[in-house]
Amino acid sequence: MKILYIDFITGLGGSQISLYLIAKYLKDTNENNFVIVLPGKGEFYNKLKKDNINVEILNAINWRLWVKDWKGYVLGIISFLPRFLINLFRWIRYYREFRPDIIHININRLIEPLISAKILNIPVVIHFRDILDTMDYKFIFGEKLFFQIINFADSVIANSSTCKDHIAPFIKKPIFTIVNAIDIECYNKTSINKNDSLRKNSKIKIINVGGIQRLKNQKDFVEIAVKLLKEIKNIEFYIVGAVIDNNYYNLIKNLISKSGYSDHFILTGHIDDMASMLSKMDILVHNNVIESFGRVYIEAMGAGVPVVTYSSGPARDILSNGKAGILVAENNQKETPVMLHRAIL
Repeated sequence: MKILYIDFITGLGGSQISLYLIAKYLKDTNENNFVIVLPGKGEFYNKLKKDNINVEILNAINWRLWVKDWKGYVLGIISFLPRFLINLFRWIRYYREFRPDIIHININRLIEPLISAKILNIPVVIHFRDILDTMDYKFIFGEKLFFQIINFADSVIANSSTCKDHIAPFIKKPIFTIVNAIDIECYNKTSINKNDSLRKNSKIKIINVGGIQRLKNQKDFVEIAVKLLKEIKNIEFYIVGAVIDNNYYNLIKNLISKSGYSDHFILTGHIDDMASMLSKMDILVHNNVIESFGRVYIEAMGAGVPVVTYSSGPARDILSNGKAGILVAENNQKETPVMLHRAIL
């Protein structure tokens, strides 16, 4: 069976890491009859090429279909038809050349690949990894039409029960809940004994993981860190993740600079070996309440790192309603430092 995987992100987010792990597993088990298609080169492309995973580039993604302000809406309407038709032609031509038996669209914002597959009667699985209501960008023709198009797919994957509950009222096809792929074995190899580590270390290390963007809410992490530093000085705060939104990244840097505690913050950028990074940490704090999955919870537990997070749907699912981590009421900045203080002492 020939499988075609399609993604539209060139960087390395959770969705792309999951697809990479699936592809690596297929390659390691000699199931090489697949290709991953991306819109261009970048961190994701380079990682796939490094491991000799089949990857090709097809620049046929219409960004104008997703807008967040009136300017984007106007540009999208003006450019929609020619871009749509050109991309449709590119995908149809590519499908006819590759002749896939099935297509897996790795993220739910891709429209032209889905419609092109429907025209050629190729089975499609579409993977939902977003909660649409929480996204900055909206589909230009509205949510109703978006889901009508999504229903062209033969089946749908949701990456959590939270995600499934969100889309179930709009999807007429089978929905399968399959959590994001995580290589937990690498955490077993690097995990260290953390018994009493918070008391023995001269510096307590608290980490926040996620691409730098509003969705991940690093601003909240910095504000909580500053409150905690007023009581406990021997803490280092690590913000780990690639820069997704430059404006938001600059906001975070300015907030740290003006806090009076800039020497307590380390912004690392993207870290490839997350298992090794987490093994050096004492506590993970996650401030996102609107994502569909939380792979970082599983990664932290795999590395033996306690988790303090807001009580979102994925957090409750993964952390067993607080049995495997400390859950704080959503967006409660007053309670989070208190819970961190207890965890440290």
